[in-house]
Amino acid sequence: MFDKLKDSSTPLVNFGIAWTINDVGFGQFWFMYDEELDKVICSNEMMSKETIKKVLCTMVDDCVLEDQ
Repeated sequence: MFDKLKDSSTPLVNFGIAWTINDVGFGQFWFMYDEELDKVICSNEMMSKETIKKVLCTMVDDCVLEDQ
């Protein structure tokens, strides 16, 4: 998966995100690297990829970058 990114490497740490969306609810998802499969797995609590993408993109779009 990360080979698609220039100068990529395999992630070493698992991470999770807790979210709340008005009129939708709340939840969390976790990204974990599975060495056997050599893939990143997302524990998604029944959320679609589209919902996960919306949460991630909103976080990036709304954040203040520390170095700017």
